[in-house]
Amino acid sequence: MRYVLQLFTFLLISCQFSVQAQGSGSFGSSPTLSVRSENLLPPIDPLFPPVTYLKKIPSKTLQHRIESLVHGITMDTPPEYDYYGYEIRRYMASVGNINIFDNKKAINGQISNIENAFIVMRYWREDLDKNIKEIEHIINEENKSSSERSHFRYKKSVVSAFMIECQQWLYHNKIWLEYLIEIDGEYRFYDPEFSFDNAKQKKKFIALYNVKEAARAEINQYMPFRMMIY
Repeated sequence: MRYVLQLFTFLLISCQFSVQAQGSGSFGSSPTLSVRSENLLPPIDPLFPPVTYLKKIPSKTLQHRIESLVHGITMDTPPEYDYYGYEIRRYMASVGNINIFDNKKAINGQISNIENAFIVMRYWREDLDKNIKEIEHIINEENKSSSERSHFRYKKSVVSAFMIECQQWLYHNKIWLEYLIEIDGEYRFYDPEFSFDNAKQKKKFIALYNVKEAARAEINQYMPFRMMIY
């Protein structure tokens, strides 16, 4: 028996939807979606055209250097100076969109984008770790005030939290796409419906989707990443 998942007009790709299984899974009581918005049109992928990166002006004060830790994380930065965050968003702009379903080649292409985003994130973390160590050295060597130390600790904690949440966002998108490859040929997408060969696949699909959406909701809390929809 085939299990059908109603996806309205744009399935579960939009940030407008959250998936909730209801009923037994038979065709007569198919699982449905709870809808947070009346907008059932597919969202438009955010545009991140390639840019020419420019050299940053070195920070002249410790205060500015501490603040620069969160540039591109909690503070918007012009794309030409946002070496890492902009590239991650560019790689992730279309990951999970409607074009991937029943299209193994497209899924593999998006997995490659995620892997590239992981590489950029690794370089970003290394750069931040280097700056954090240098700032710590200056604070200790020059015996900076308690307020400067507190300010630095706070920014450092923001960086740490962001790196964890960004990694989770990338990871759970990758896991979801890999599952679509795993069940390739065992599900069908007929807009606006998904149908599955068995209930376990349907249940796991929904669970992985909801986890990746929760991770996206967390990354959306960071201003430069608020436009990410997948």
